Amino acid sequence: MSSLGDVIHTLPLLKILKKNIPQADIDWVVNEEYVLLLKGNPYLNEVIPFKRKEWLSLAGFFKKRKEIKKFAKYLKEKQYDIVIDVQGLFKSAIVVMMVHGKRTIGFSNAREFASLWYDDKVEGDFKRHAVERYLQFAEKLGISWSKVDISFDIPTNDGVRKSLADKLNNLINQDFAIFCPFTRWETKRWDEENFYELEKLLNKENIEVVWVGAKGEYLKREVKHNLIGKINILELYELMKLGKFVVTCDSGAMHISASAGANIFALFGPTSPERTGPYNLKGKNVIIRKEQVQCGPCFDKTCKRKDKFCLNITPEEVLQIIKNSGLI
Repeated sequence: MSSLGDVIHTLPLLKILKKNIPQADIDWVVNEEYVLLLKGNPYLNEVIPFKRKEWLSLAGFFKKRKEIKKFAKYLKEKQYDIVIDVQGLFKSAIVVMMVHGKRTIGFSNAREFASLWYDDKVEGDFKRHAVERYLQFAEKLGISWSKVDISFDIPTNDGVRKSLADKLNNLINQDFAIFCPFTRWETKRWDEENFYELEKLLNKENIEVVWVGAKGEYLKREVKHNLIGKINILELYELMKLGKFVVTCDSGAMHISASAGANIFALFGPTSPERTGPYNLKGKNVIIRKEQVQCGPCFDKTCKRKDKFCLNITPEEVLQIIKNSGLI
């Protein structure tokens, strides 16, 4: 209900549940920003939007009380047999309470006291990647799985691909890289100037660069191929299939690129690629991080050192890693 990466990481659970319980109708409550990602999914009965930005602010809660009450009434009337809280936060636990399902399942080590509202609990194994940790809910329901069962099913169509091709113009027939410089945490960001310098280095190798990001995100400089805020989430998914490779911070766009099977060079600082790195089933998956960082991974949104030492990686170093991969 908040993170794009969490939605991507839960897709394999959806498919495995439906494949093993084909008679089940499965609904998904999701942040309204990500409805497009799930709409038309063959394993889903219904996608139910959660208006996080409107409903979770203090002012919004009072202004939208009738709307929230209607949302809760709708969920309760569905009379769900099983409710799974994959996110494990206070806001997702609130939805669990609204549903009044016959059986609720969540992580025993969920944050913000969310586990108080679960009937059955799963001990979330944080040594496993999030994809596999979420599949513990399938295990709780007696469903076994293997890595061959894991896939990321995101329905798109020819209209999405044509719209993207129109925005790319003649670039669609050239070699290009994709830069994803934005992420919610300031501590996860590789300095924007590094991205500009890396673009120059790649241009010398005859590789163009397409920049992507969400609406409301902006660069400090003008760039040649700027699709920031100009493509939707499905077009982003299709774009990742076309690029030669992706250079990204730990972000939602990184997880989209992994689901598309792109070749990924992911810069990691305060977070752990073992937990939430790109779960890539098809393309190259290269984690770029500074070695021997005693304070990391710290999982902090503010750097106690103030210098983001863990992301002190030069564009030249990144270029060399890309060259060593054989993609240039």
